[in-house]
Amino acid sequence: MMKIYIPCNSKQTIGGGFIARNNLIKGGKGLFEIVNNWRECDVMLIMGVTMIDRIEVEAVKKAGKKIVVRIDNFVKDSRNRGTAISRMRDFSK
Repeated sequence: MMKIYIPCNSKQTIGGGFIARNNLIKGGKGLFEIVNNWRECDVMLIMGVTMIDRIEVEAVKKAGKKIVVRIDNFVKDSRNRGTAISRMRDFSK
């Protein structure tokens, strides 16, 4: 069974990434295993770029893990502490 890590380092609970994360966890029972640490995962799934920090993404990249980034919409950087577009650019490299 595939092990997926879905990071959520944000204290926020509002937004599309949080809703998508919760829905995936509920709907994916029995299809894959959710793990609480990137070291245990096969794939890291980033549901929203503002839900994770750059340090963790760089560590996962160095470890050679697969990373999938969910992209469905962008709000202005001014609505996300000025981080959404710059993080998306960095994480997609």
